[in-house]
Amino acid sequence: MKKLLLILFGLILTTLSAGRIIYVSDNAADGGDGSSWEDAFNYLQDALDQTLSGGSDEIWITSGIYYPDDGVSVSSGDRLATFALKSGIAIYGGFAGDELSIEERVPQENPTILSGEIFPGVENSLFWSLHVIKAGDQSTLDNLIIEKGNANGSGELGKGGGIYTVSEIVLVDCTLRNNSANGYGGGVFGNVKASTSSFTNNTANDGQGGAIYGDTTADNCTFTENSGSQGAVIFGNANVTNCIFEGNLAVVRGSAISAFKLTVNAENCIFKNNTGGRAVSNGDPTLIDCVFEGNVGGAVEGNVNAEGCEFINNSSAGGGALSIKNSGKIENCKFYGNTATTVTGGAISGAFANFTVSQSEFRNNSASTDGGAISGAFGEISINACIFDSNTANENGGAVDAREGIAKIRNSVFFRNSGKQGGAINDSAELINCTIQSNVSSQVDSGGAVKLQTESSYTVLFNCVVSGNLSNGILNHFAGLGEVRDYAAIPEPDFPDPNAPEIIRYPNLIGGGVVNLTSNSVDLGETLIVSPPEYLNLENPEGLDGTWGTTDDGLRPIENGNLEDAADRNAFGEFLGYDVVGFYRDQGSNVDLGAYEFDHPFALNITIFPEDSGNVSESGNGLYDKKAVSTINAEPFLGYVFDHWEGDVTGFQEILNLTMESDINIIAVFAQDLSDTDLDGLSLYEETVLYSTDPNKDDTDTDGFDDKFEIDNGLDPLVNDTPLLELIQNNPSLIELFSRIDLDNTVAIAKQDAADAREQEIIANPQSVELYSQSDLDGAKEIAKAAGRVEEKIAIKLNPKSVGLFDQSDINQTIEDTKAAVVLDPSSIGLYSDQEITYLNFAKIRVRIEQSGTFIDLDILKSEELINWTVIGTISIKIDPQGSQQFFTFDLVE
Repeated sequence: MKKLLLILFGLILTTLSAGRIIYVSDNAADGGDGSSWEDAFNYLQDALDQTLSGGSDEIWITSGIYYPDDGVSVSSGDRLATFALKSGIAIYGGFAGDELSIEERVPQENPTILSGEIFPGVENSLFWSLHVIKAGDQSTLDNLIIEKGNANGSGELGKGGGIYTVSEIVLVDCTLRNNSANGYGGGVFGNVKASTSSFTNNTANDGQGGAIYGDTTADNCTFTENSGSQGAVIFGNANVTNCIFEGNLAVVRGSAISAFKLTVNAENCIFKNNTGGRAVSNGDPTLIDCVFEGNVGGAVEGNVNAEGCEFINNSSAGGGALSIKNSGKIENCKFYGNTATTVTGGAISGAFANFTVSQSEFRNNSASTDGGAISGAFGEISINACIFDSNTANENGGAVDAREGIAKIRNSVFFRNSGKQGGAINDSAELINCTIQSNVSSQVDSGGAVKLQTESSYTVLFNCVVSGNLSNGILNHFAGLGEVRDYAAIPEPDFPDPNAPEIIRYPNLIGGGVVNLTSNSVDLGETLIVSPPEYLNLENPEGLDGTWGTTDDGLRPIENGNLEDAADRNAFGEFLGYDVVGFYRDQGSNVDLGAYEFDHPFALNITIFPEDSGNVSESGNGLYDKKAVSTINAEPFLGYVFDHWEGDVTGFQEILNLTMESDINIIAVFAQDLSDTDLDGLSLYEETVLYSTDPNKDDTDTDGFDDKFEIDNGLDPLVNDTPLLELIQNNPSLIELFSRIDLDNTVAIAKQDAADAREQEIIANPQSVELYSQSDLDGAKEIAKAAGRVEEKIAIKLNPKSVGLFDQSDINQTIEDTKAAVVLDPSSIGLYSDQEITYLNFAKIRVRIEQSGTFIDLDILKSEELINWTVIGTISIKIDPQGSQQFFTFDLVE
């Protein structure tokens, strides 16, 4: 008995753990048990009381407003009352009340609200529930609105006004709004995994995480008008994708996310108009394809890694967009209109930090003091392939401030920047293949291009263009206490001792002007002093497309001008790689001066053979820069297959990766596709290229004759020939109306008719035999042979009068192929030897039953040999070789 009870108990637990659906509707009558919509619980609290922890129960709720103090197990008006979710429970809202599946819901028309406003109509949050929801592990909320929770107590009761959990909760298509907490997590306290959800106007009054306090993973979510002391939206590790953070407010830092010594990963997100501390604060943020716009207090701080991001009109006391703590990597980003309102770094500040910036653009950024675009005082900045246009510093370094640090700058453009001292750059810098054009310093003798601050400051120039820069009206001014050098590639340290003797000097182009230093004389060696540099179009530096860093930029060198091939490819012992646009350096006989390399493209010419047999996709024909990689893919047209490449490059793989070092001529060779997909005897090449028939149907025109037969016999496989054949077959006398060509065609038609056995061919009319020549008669023999192989009809050989037209070899062949065709005509048996007749007696013939169109195999036996055989049935076969309407009866034996 005990054993039986244990088994029953186990079955009960198994049934319960499998999960149930419990129904809730605020329109339900009292007394429901939650088993259906008709018997739904009226209160959510009553449904939760019936769930089992870990049992994966689901609760389905109709539209309406549900309060945690409603239900049998709670007291009305009790702020401690909460919707308590056991582990593994899922609540689904958005039902109308008649659905049979979750997919039938239309949540937008049936909002389900879980509200902490337990005294409806009393807007004072002091009377709201302390927690709207307390969730166990692995709980799920789907299409619910959670609102008006106020955790204004202490300890646990001061956290998670909307949702409190000590584990992770899953939110799908949920809204958390108007929740608050005195401490942490106005909306949620606990770890969150959210998708397509929104968080609005949640507040952590004196604490952190206005919307969420905890590790957060969010996709396609929106966070608006949340607030907190730190982390107006999220405080904790964050992985966010395709999310929007807008209009949030932090008192101290992290107007969107604060992750002190934690990790933030954001991809394809928008951070807009957030206020009070940087939108993303502290931690080691990784940002991909994000937009930061109009954030007051700055965009991001920490050890920043950003790729493909835009920073627009952000502002902060220092580092209007980014504040880099120790290290950072900025790649392919745009910085427009950012402002440092009090100190340095209009776009980026990174004092004492080491960071790199590449392939990025800085326009119209400004700083109250130093570094209109970038300030990296006391640190090391590496800049490559960047554009600095119209940035402004009220003090030093209109574009870059490297005060008491060093800036390594490669392949970059400084244009129209301005500062009080150092129109483009302040203090020590090493510049290789840069263009410094039309920058301005407002103070006398302050360096329109570069200002050197101390006696230990120095600027090293290699392969640079310096032109049109003004210092209080003096052209191309280098000013300060340090040393301007023009070093070459013979082994030198990266940053030579400023007191070391100059060894070899290599070319720069100084477009006229002076170098004015308080100490240290300067010898520019082989530097060209000419005016002006021969640009493509100085008046339109961005080019016709209005975009910097593209092939039509106006500061590119002209062909055969004074910048082309005028530099040294080994400057400073360093391989330069690519210019500011992305062109490979050293396109001609040498490297060009400045940030741009004149493009000497190579031609890729691809020929298709045979013509119209295929195509080459992806890069294809055209002009390519040196070292550019062209990927070409040979794609055959239908009816062909790729065979090989010929010309300057050979091979048998469809895909080639070509590195352009010279002009390349190449032939893509295609061959006929000999496969036969529909098994009609025609290759895919013949079907698609020659005849335009359907390669997936053996009878394209559905006239009963396969495509190959029609082609072999001069018929059109795209035209249904049934009407013509019927006309001739039904009117043999019409043969006399045809010419010799017509007769030949008629023979072909007869062959086909015999092969398909749809009707008796015209030659079955003995009188028509005389119309044919010997070649026709030979053709008739072939007809008979073909007819013998047909399973659907008895051939013309069944006409005894035509037998004489055939020689013995034909008859033997017929015997072999048809296995008892002529024996069905008793008068023709005498044509055969006894041996042949014996063979025929036991042969099988497959004939069509007139009525049903099915087939049956029959044993043909002499009647006297049926002794001791059991007759199991009789079948009549209609054979009509000459319109005789003759039937033959066969006994089916076993």
